[in-house]
Amino acid sequence: QKINAVPNASIIRLNCTCTTLSVIDINGFLTLLDLNDAEGQGDPQSDRNVVRRKDTWDICWADDNPDLFVVMEKTRMYIYRGKQPEEPLFCSGYLCQFTDLIVTCVSLDDIMDDPHNPTKSHLVQVDTKSLRDTRTLLETVPINEVFQFISDNPHPRLWKLLAETALNNLDFIYADKAFIKAQDYQG
Repeated sequence: QKINAVPNASIIRLNCTCTTLSVIDINGFLTLLDLNDAEGQGDPQSDRNVVRRKDTWDICWADDNPDLFVVMEKTRMYIYRGKQPEEPLFCSGYLCQFTDLIVTCVSLDDIMDDPHNPTKSHLVQVDTKSLRDTRTLLETVPINEVFQFISDNPHPRLWKLLAETALNNLDFIYADKAFIKAQDYQG
């Protein structure tokens, strides 16, 4: 299959299912190419490639979800679910990993200030909005409402979090349902 590539690409990344290609060019423009789009044939000028960002310098796809990715623009981090970004977070770290709804960054600027004494504080972990919201809901609302919220925003990490909380509260019915949704049958 022929793909019309973005000229002057500096960073190229694939999502975990190899269905979407992200390209950042030397000018910092991010373009997403849908590799399954037979009609658009991966044309970066096509309107089907909705996510286009400028001043982008890094991107990282989630290891466990083909629709989740994180983008660094200047000193802001944008976490995307599909083509919708969450509110930006201040972060000047370099992206390392995105798995289980947690983005791991490293603060290379701080490490370079004292390269012989790196500490664990140079690694920064940022939770996605859905993970933060689920933790808040588990503390404030009934478990059946949290179950509905996670049903609307499914992810195995959220189901496991619900299952563990339900077990701690001795709510075996919701714990069982959540473990099944997480496909953790041994739970």
